[in-house]
Amino acid sequence: MWRDVDRADRVAWASGQVRSDNHLLALMVQLKCFNRMGYFPRLDDVPEAVVAHIRRDLGLGEDVAAVYDSDRTRGHHRMLIRPRSEVVSDIQQDRRRRHHREVRRAQGLGPRHRRRPSRLTSCASVRQPVQLVRQGFGDGTDAAV
Repeated sequence: MWRDVDRADRVAWASGQVRSDNHLLALMVQLKCFNRMGYFPRLDDVPEAVVAHIRRDLGLGEDVAAVYDSDRTRGHHRMLIRPRSEVVSDIQQDRRRRHHREVRRAQGLGPRHRRRPSRLTSCASVRQPVQLVRQGFGDGTDAAV
């Protein structure tokens, strides 16, 4: 199901976050579903075949069920999953847009560059801080990073 290195890392992380096998299974089901679908389904809506597969992968007994004792635990697990997920959230996209807007502003570009990516903004990735652009290090003549 998962690559061995990723699997060991995920299981170690999840085991450190929960107090029971039921919560471990629920957390791993939510993690896998969120990474695959981009949202958190209700545990009742996840097919039993998927839950059984994850249960076997974790080495848990058949008596372990993916259930939450409270809504608070479910919410806590969702807060844990979001930073570890492979899903790009709207918040990250908004940060990226703000970054590119700041880069365009720092480079003195007008609103005509808003709709189409210019060579300057395509050179400035999220990894290139705006401060470097302001200091003249990212003038757009560099190769794309």
